[in-house]
Amino acid sequence: MTDLHPPRQERCDTCRYWESYSSDPDHVEKYPNSKDAGHCRRFPPQLMADAERSEEVDDTTSAWTGWFPETQNYEWCGEWAPERSTPVAVPS
Repeated sequence: MTDLHPPRQERCDTCRYWESYSSDPDHVEKYPNSKDAGHCRRFPPQLMADAERSEEVDDTTSAWTGWFPETQNYEWCGEWAPERSTPVAVPS
């Protein structure tokens, strides 16, 4: 039987741009099946229609929102980058 997710280092959960949902206890409590998922923050959020808000809006409110791509921890892409070995200094 072939493994659908072969082991590899260049995966979302080892990428510097990926943020796991498991780091947000409120999200995990609300969506318990999302513990292996997260957001890719390699690029700015993409503008998308928000289906949950589309029925709530009126003429003065927008149903559009910015979203980062959601991925599973085992997925991979060609933009993978290793975690930084030293923290980046934030200007004060």
